[in-house]
Formats: sequence, C-alpha cells, structure tokens
Amino acid sequence: MDSPARTWARRVVRDGLLLSVVFSVIIVGTVLIDPWIMLENYPPGIRESVTPPDDLPVVLPVVIGVGMMVVLVWLMVRSIVALARERGGHLGFGRAALHAWLLFQVVNLWDVVILDWLLFVTIQPAAFILPGTEGHPAYDDYLFHLKESYAHPVPWVGGLVLGVKR
Repeated sequence: MDSPARTWARRVVRDGLLLSVVFSVIIVGTVLIDPWIMLENYPPGIRESVTPPDDLPVVLPVVIGVGMMVVLVWLMVRSIVALARERGGHLGFGRAALHAWLLFQVVNLWDVVILDWLLFVTIQPAAFILPGTEGHPAYDDYLFHLKESYAHPVPWVGGLVLGVKR
C-alpha cells in the first residue's frame, strides 16, 4: 500500500498535468482564433514594435478568460475533493491550500517549459507570430518567460505559507 505522501504526489502530478493540458488547449485555441488577444503576454520588444488592429475583440477575451478560470478552478476543486476522499474524508484548509498551490506550480512549470520555451520560443508556429514581427529577436527570449512566470511572488509565498502552516 502506498504512503499518504506518495498518493498525494501522484494526485498532484496527474491532476496537475490534466490542468496543464486543459490550460494549453485554451491558450493555443485562443492564439489560433486571434493572436492579438494574447498581445499583453508577448515580450515588451514585440508589443512595442506593433500597432494592434483597431477592430480587436473586446468581449471574446473576457469570455475566454472567465471560461478558463471557471474550468481550471472546477478541476482544482475536483482534485482537492478527491484527495480529501482518499485521505478519509478530511483534508483541512492548510493541506487543501498546499494542494492547490502545488497544482498551480505544475501548471506554471508546464506553461514555461512547454508553451513558452518549446512552442513559443523554439518551434515558433506561424500562428503565434504577430504580423509585422517576423524574425524579431524578442521571440528568442527564454529569460523573459521565466521572469514573467515568477514575477509576482505573493501567490507563490502565500499559498506555500498557508499550506505549510496547516
């Protein structure tokens, strides 16, 4: 029989990867619909070198963002409930917060390594390249994506402190 720590680790990896794949489908789907929707996520050099079209969608990014948050939060809650069930029905706030934090770290790592570094920087599909920025050196900036992913420490530290405190 597996230890509780091993069961927990397996759930974090499995559910974190599920969240990551869902997140990827939403992000890549958004770029395929209209890459300009994601303009604020591009490196500054690229943002500064383009003028967005006047007819940028206004409602669509909100719908996509809200839809993504609803789906990801639902999957996180589902994972927390399943973990509580595996641990005899009680998890406690601290462990639930730590579990959510760990899931978010899996998604964040996936985002940096798979979406940003592999897809955006290394492969550079044509759909990800904004018109007029072809060959821009900022598309090769690995460090930008790493910095952006960990630029806001409050969620990282807060979630970890809550989880460790129990």
